[in-house]
Amino acid sequence: MPLLYLSTPDPLPDVARRVFGALGVADGEERDSDNYPGGTYFRGRNGVFEVRVSRESPDDAFYGEFQALVSIRPPANLATPPDEVGQLAAVELLRAGFRVAQESGSTAQKARWRVFSFDAAGKLQATLLEKDVPA
Repeated sequence: MPLLYLSTPDPLPDVARRVFGALGVADGEERDSDNYPGGTYFRGRNGVFEVRVSRESPDDAFYGEFQALVSIRPPANLATPPDEVGQLAAVELLRAGFRVAQESGSTAQKARWRVFSFDAAGKLQATLLEKDVPA
């Protein structure tokens, strides 16, 4: 399941609206849940994909840079690898004006994320962002 982190100071309803627009989600709704920071999240579908948008936990090592989380749940029988689904979504979210990252090989001591951007030719590229995890 691809998890993408977004940098945005916007209120969660605005973030969800922009994400759903970028990913072609037409039937988004706000849901209440104590399992999400702030007690709410947004859920919608684009065909067979479920998309959720929530606040990121303030305890996360990169919360200062990435405050929202996008979860994309493909069906179990999807032939496309999850990393490819995540990269396709990252392209659309970058085009929507978000700064986008994905966790990549974090350990108990180091948080590692790939930060996506476009190169000069407009191709997707990723750079590594790394921070020490507080004990």
